[in-house]
Amino acid sequence: WYNSTIVIFQSRDGNIIIKDYNGNNIRTLTSPNKGEEYELISISPDQKKIATGSRSENDEYQFYLSNIDGSDPLRIAQSNLEFFDTY
Repeated sequence: WYNSTIVIFQSRDGNIIIKDYNGNNIRTLTSPNKGEEYELISISPDQKKIATGSRSENDEYQFYLSNIDGSDPLRIAQSNLEFFDTY
């Protein structure tokens, strides 16, 4: 994802990379829990927040909301794969 000032993408190792359009000011978001990798990225319509989803080795999912620069992450939901399999 990108706009005129920042680029956001997922690396192969499951981290999220945020950098400015020129490739400067690189910031790497790693999952707060060992064994988790980010899998989902979504940007709010006002481009001020980023929502991320991560999956752990035992298929538990965590969903976070943070500022567009990755600061102040807040876990907003948690679930496991069994929940999704029942529907």
